[in-house]
Amino acid sequence: MKDETSTQEFGLLFKRFLDDIVNRVGAGIAALSSYFVPVVTLAMAVVFLGERPQPLQLAGGLVILAGVRIATLRPSEAAPLPEGAA
Repeated sequence: MKDETSTQEFGLLFKRFLDDIVNRVGAGIAALSSYFVPVVTLAMAVVFLGERPQPLQLAGGLVILAGVRIATLRPSEAAPLPEGAA
């Protein structure tokens, strides 16, 4: 019974945390944070378990980070479209 209570409390705390993030940065940007899960998991495996990441895992992490960066570019930061391309 005690485990259920602590799990429920954690769930409520986590929901409050997510709600706060959504209110601060918006739902679109907050949703992008889910893409960081594999990158953070890989980093934690290296730090806490002493794992040695494979080159494909590192490449995947870079692709994720690049994709999130591209997705969060503001229109003013993006390269202008050539005339007639839109």
